[in-house]
Amino acid sequence: MRMQNSDPNAALYALSPDCTRDEWVKIAMAYKAAGGDFNTFDAWSREAPARYDARNCMQTWNGIQPSGGITAATLYSLARSAGYDCRPMPASLAKTQGKPTKQAEPATVAAVYEYRDKSGRLRALNIRYEPKDFRPRYANVENPDAIAYDDPAQWSRRKPEGFSMPLYHEDQIARRPGETVYFTEGEKDADNLARLGYLTSCHKSGGGVIRSGHGLLNGRQAVIIADADEPGAKYAEEARENLTAEGASVAVITPPGRFKDYSEWEEAQDSAETWDEVKARFELWGIPKKEKDTCETLADVWDNPPPRSPELITGLLRQGHKMIVSGTSKAGKSFALLQLAAALAEGRDWLQTFSCKKSTVLYLNLEIDRASMIHRAQKVYEALAWPPRGLDNFIFDHLRGRTDKIEVMAEDIIAKAKRHNAQAVFIDPVYKCGLEDENSAGDIAQFCRILDRIATETGAAVIYCHHFSKGAQDGKSAIDRASGSGVFARDADAILTLTELQEQGGFRLDCILREFKSPKPMSFRFEYPLHILAPELDECPLKGTKGARQAEAHREAEDKAKRKEDAREEALNRIAEIGKNLKEPVRKTVFVETVMGRLGIGKDSARAYVAALLDDGRLIEKAEPEKNNRKLITAPVILEEADLI
Repeated sequence: MRMQNSDPNAALYALSPDCTRDEWVKIAMAYKAAGGDFNTFDAWSREAPARYDARNCMQTWNGIQPSGGITAATLYSLARSAGYDCRPMPASLAKTQGKPTKQAEPATVAAVYEYRDKSGRLRALNIRYEPKDFRPRYANVENPDAIAYDDPAQWSRRKPEGFSMPLYHEDQIARRPGETVYFTEGEKDADNLARLGYLTSCHKSGGGVIRSGHGLLNGRQAVIIADADEPGAKYAEEARENLTAEGASVAVITPPGRFKDYSEWEEAQDSAETWDEVKARFELWGIPKKEKDTCETLADVWDNPPPRSPELITGLLRQGHKMIVSGTSKAGKSFALLQLAAALAEGRDWLQTFSCKKSTVLYLNLEIDRASMIHRAQKVYEALAWPPRGLDNFIFDHLRGRTDKIEVMAEDIIAKAKRHNAQAVFIDPVYKCGLEDENSAGDIAQFCRILDRIATETGAAVIYCHHFSKGAQDGKSAIDRASGSGVFARDADAILTLTELQEQGGFRLDCILREFKSPKPMSFRFEYPLHILAPELDECPLKGTKGARQAEAHREAEDKAKRKEDAREEALNRIAEIGKNLKEPVRKTVFVETVMGRLGIGKDSARAYVAALLDDGRLIEKAEPEKNNRKLITAPVILEEADLI
């Protein structure tokens, strides 16, 4: 039964047709159940031109059957939520079954976004309400007043026939020819980014994706900042195709880390003190990297070679390079790093051996609470008996409980290092940087690339500590003692290990260096809170050292395992290359037989290798629906080319 004093047409027009398809179908079912007619529903649906499809609208309406769950009451409930008060429709409007003269609006207007054409004329508005909803207005007169958006003499709720929506900020784009234009998914993001001085617009507004640049984008660079979700990627790709057709050179980027859109990213930059600093952070991810020829001949630089970075730690580490200090859990790694940070801040010797250039250090404390870390630093200074003259050079950032993945933290680290002009950045310890799997070569390689970025963009040395793998270390070379993937041990420019000796409190320091000649191993005693040079321990064996015969057997077993792993990796690389050279996907059985013939191996081994490559993504398996889901093998590059065709 229809509710007393309620009109389905008035209730319908209290709702916005610019909604999801599921919501639109639900409204259609409820409106039909309330006795509504198709012509009125169709006219209402046309108010969202980016979503409207005449054929689909009629098919949906004709396909609606009575449902016990969605009734006329559903329509009025939805309408009341949008501000409809169930008053009866005017008699004149009821006769025509047309659109009501007054549309119910949500209670609060959050923003009014103005759309001006290239000459600066105000042509349209997009009004944002809270709770979140958008309603467009279209100019009826030459110079409408944006404040009077509800005045029907100045503004129409219905899009005029043949009306072409200007770009958001189209007048500014016209006045600034040649500048890069940043397209965000909505006006709020565009306005926020414009505060940094960039030329901005929207690639999605009024319910639809941008379709025309109105002749203003030909030859321009356009950067689409896509929302970091599935719809955002879809809208951005459609906009990219449309803008490319307009002659623009288009790049698509997304906000870094966990942020959904630009505004969400900007709100998280609360540590920035000025808008210039926010802009500097944005440029770390918001400026697309253009391809350029980075090659040079040796002849180009032979007579004027570039200067090398200054040595921070003499004979050990240069500024802009990386150093890892690894050791057992009781080796005092953090105290060794604190002693090094103090030596750099004061310009003193580290470990009574390595002279340090006086430098500003940024020490990222990820593990120890603030008070304990400060007391530790004071203890180190007291034990060294150094006058604290360089304390202004020693900068802490206490991040315990506030850590995230290194790719999320990187921007903040880079910004702080630049702000304080740090020559060295300490990360203590790296396992607090959100490493998913320290045994994964891929994960650790990604981590190391981010450390490279920090070092490159700040010019600072990056110094970090890590723990040893479990078990005895005596049978391993110094470079292989750090826990996790071997990428850890081989990536840094300076690799330092503190290995426990058989004498209690004794440690052996090994230095494996890329830039300098590696010094001989040195022995130390850890006497809280310092490591004290102890040459008397130079002949002391490593803790857990086995007899010569056992050690030799252990090394042989390790060598055998390494040769086996190397052979396996070589076979996998050869098979991956076979996949890359395929002109088109082939049946899995045919591919396995090809591998057997090329490598001279049995079927079981070939299948195992192919399975391993499918697991790590170097090969891809896809089904062939028309052939009873027969399995095909291809390589990612072939699949990408197929998607582009």
